[in-house]
Amino acid sequence: MTAEWVSAWAAVAAAVGIVFVGWQAFSAARQLKYQKEQLKKTTDQLTLAYEEMQNDHERSRREFTITLMKDWTLNLSHSSTIARKLVEGFSLEQCKAINSHGLLKVEKSKKEKITAVLQDVLGGRTISEENDFLLIEERDVSHLKYLLITYLNTLETILMSWKLAVADQEILEQEFSYLVKPEDGHEALATFRQAVGGTNAYPAIHSFVEKIKRNRETSLPSNRKKIA
Repeated sequence: MTAEWVSAWAAVAAAVGIVFVGWQAFSAARQLKYQKEQLKKTTDQLTLAYEEMQNDHERSRREFTITLMKDWTLNLSHSSTIARKLVEGFSLEQCKAINSHGLLKVEKSKKEKITAVLQDVLGGRTISEENDFLLIEERDVSHLKYLLITYLNTLETILMSWKLAVADQEILEQEFSYLVKPEDGHEALATFRQAVGGTNAYPAIHSFVEKIKRNRETSLPSNRKKIA
């Protein structure tokens, strides 16, 4: 074989090699492009699935919140509502008397409310009086305590779902914020809760009250003057 033929075959082999390498590079590029497209599709699918899961979760939380509100409305009695409003104005000593089922002295000015609270147990009895006070017997104090504890237990159950973010926190804060009005003496029976165990007795209610108070403080317009 002459030198010319050797050179020719070498040139052909080199050309074939270049073509082969080029084809490999082209195939690799196509494969990489395909993999990128598949990765994007997979990412989009995962993102969509996550968004759907989040939407389902939020919808479930809202539905659960509505159920809680319905249960609260059904379980809330006229007597317990009046009892809450009445005891909100009691002193710590009066609240301790309720907690211990002792004799309770209540100002005569509150006779209408206390009579409404005890109407189911008084029957034909009248409430004893001493000077400017009404004397509430132990059996009637026990009924009053029952109303308050039932009220607080129901509220604590609902607000525990708020604290753990199981229910929609924003909705519950809007719906139950009326219970927290310190300027009117309303803090979800704070004094009575103190008498029965303090913050440890009803931790969710305590956390909720503090959160509502902070929300209102931050929403108040500042009266501070700007410093030049």
